[in-house]
Amino acid sequence: MSIPAHQLLKELQTLTTRDLTTIDGIGSILAQNIVDFAHSKQIVHLAQKFENLEKKGIQILLEPSKIISSEGRKSVCITGSFAISREEIGELLEKNGYKIVNSISKKTDILLAGESAGSKLSKAETLQIPVYTDYQALI
Repeated sequence: MSIPAHQLLKELQTLTTRDLTTIDGIGSILAQNIVDFAHSKQIVHLAQKFENLEKKGIQILLEPSKIISSEGRKSVCITGSFAISREEIGELLEKNGYKIVNSISKKTDILLAGESAGSKLSKAETLQIPVYTDYQALI
């Protein structure tokens, strides 16, 4: 099913950070970035251009791509200290398709362990969960 481009952009502009943070894998900072993007002058202008084209009989349609469910993404738990904040690392990983989780369990796919990782590292080793020390290796 195709969607007119201007309609998609206008619908994107109706979303709030609250709406977006209810989506699994979208945190408050990413949600705010999406809202800011949707309301940027460039996107508002682009939506108007698409709408004007449609009034002239030219319709730009978008084909929805296959959406990856949260079950299809690898879950990553982040622990310890890094050169940048864990929140920033989490956002980078989410942008690259990972699901960020707060605790280690048998369902966790990867532990990203920085300095002073502590008990989460021990638990990951016990559960034989792969451990990475460099977030860039996951991107």
